[in-house]
Amino acid sequence: MKAHLTFFFARALPLVAIFGLIAIPAGCDEASPLPASVDSTGGTKPLAETSAGTAAPPASSTRVSGSEDMLVPGGYLKISPALVDFGAVGPGTIHPTTFQIANIGTQDVVVESVTPSCVCTTLTDLAGVTIPAGGTMEMSASLDAPRQPGEKEAKVFLRIAGVDSVAMVKIKGMVTLSIQPTPTYVDALKGVTSGVIDLASQDGKPFSVIASNGSPPSFVGFDPTVDQPRSSYRLKWSIAGVAGPSIPRWWIFTTDRADCPLVPCRLRNENTGARRDMARMTRHWIIDEDFLDLGSVRIGQPIDLTCVIKHYNPRGGGAVQQPNWWQVLGVTSASPQSLRAEFKGVVRLNEEEAEVRIQMTPTGPPSDLLVGFIGIRTSTGNGLLEVAAKVVR
Repeated sequence: MKAHLTFFFARALPLVAIFGLIAIPAGCDEASPLPASVDSTGGTKPLAETSAGTAAPPASSTRVSGSEDMLVPGGYLKISPALVDFGAVGPGTIHPTTFQIANIGTQDVVVESVTPSCVCTTLTDLAGVTIPAGGTMEMSASLDAPRQPGEKEAKVFLRIAGVDSVAMVKIKGMVTLSIQPTPTYVDALKGVTSGVIDLASQDGKPFSVIASNGSPPSFVGFDPTVDQPRSSYRLKWSIAGVAGPSIPRWWIFTTDRADCPLVPCRLRNENTGARRDMARMTRHWIIDEDFLDLGSVRIGQPIDLTCVIKHYNPRGGGAVQQPNWWQVLGVTSASPQSLRAEFKGVVRLNEEEAEVRIQMTPTGPPSDLLVGFIGIRTSTGNGLLEVAAKVVR
């Protein structure tokens, strides 16, 4: 689950000045300006604004609930809220929130670490930060929603020096496309080789399903040669007879909607997980978003892409044992029948991340679904970036 979680830490404030002042979301009629983030061109865009060609999900109110208590020397910490649920969020959007950490005790405490539940989260290093007795820290966070549909949840674990227990808070949202699948994934675990997925337009308008993973769709209770387009469908999927290494990581529906040409569903199978990329353990990096939905493309028309590679060394406790892990030597097309790839440069973002810039050109014939791979080669090893698009005729 690639849900990025970015944290910042504010200064300690007197407890009486801030305790209980957790922001409650404004009502539906109360508009508020959105903070801005810097985009890849150096401009700004609202944090909750969706990218071009992607319709926003239905309006959804943020819900906060609970608090997390943690016994510490001289009293306890109260972290509020314990859960921030953004509800329906658009693909590729960013959603900020804050947590309050109150030291309800008589002794200062020192943060030992704040760690995420998965490598898809990024956190500010808070080791050594002191929370004074009777004081409160404000922790700001943002959920960076991926572009694929489904619920994304991140957990954050807080450790205090000298305390054995660990406090945990959660932040989550349901990434919702203008055509949303239910379920949002293909469940092909434990010998299951077939099933159904429902697709429904969020605005209630009719649409057509053109392809199911590149092949003619198999509908349940609908005949496209006779029936008029609908706002929802039930479709079959099947991986029967497909050898393990050939099972796709994504099952992708192609539609006629300009704002949602592709509906990618993660295919959960014993052969599509982490074992597909065991080389990550020795090269010491992973691709942050290793699947890119490019929407609609045209043959021969170049597309500028970026992806972020992140340092990855869990066996070494995160230590940088290969300093040149991020030095990209080049990219190649692993699908030459479908696309060309040209290396355009690499930018070191920080100690843990580097942005790889690629120009991709579709070369194959027009098709309802293009799925291809781009190889990224660094000084320490190779990795694959998967791309998908609807090729416009």
